[in-house]
Amino acid sequence: MQKEPYAPTLNFIDTLPSTLDTLPDFRARKVIGFVFLWMTYNSEYNLHNDDKAKYDDAKFKNYFLKIGCSYCDTNRTKIYDDLLNTQAGERRVIKNIYNPKKDVCVPDSDTAMTCAKVAEAIYTIRCNYLHGDKEMLRDEEQLIVCWAYDVLRGVVSQP
Repeated sequence: MQKEPYAPTLNFIDTLPSTLDTLPDFRARKVIGFVFLWMTYNSEYNLHNDDKAKYDDAKFKNYFLKIGCSYCDTNRTKIYDDLLNTQAGERRVIKNIYNPKKDVCVPDSDTAMTCAKVAEAIYTIRCNYLHGDKEMLRDEEQLIVCWAYDVLRGVVSQP
């Protein structure tokens, strides 16, 4: 059972032209799906801005904490391990291209991978991707966007 109003977006992503699936190791459906899924998240966190946060990062984080913590707690180890594996060796930081003071450090253990840390990481990936700092032909760029997509989708796909 998918959460409304995400069902139409998830259905659209699932029915993207099958030619995307033929691109070799490009992970195209998730990379493109992230943009469409983000648009629905964006609409929802603006509609449910109960805390009257002014800035999008705070709006998203507040909203994600309301709907995503159960998923993040249940899947903490997988989320953490998958994030580490988005870069050769291990990913230790997600750089914020606009504000290096807001770089997201990946914790040293999965127990420190809180829902708030996941939200912070996803929002930073979103900013970098949508504002043009991702070279999507690079494997590690695809992997980090796919990681964010998998978490966002997992949150809204749980019952």
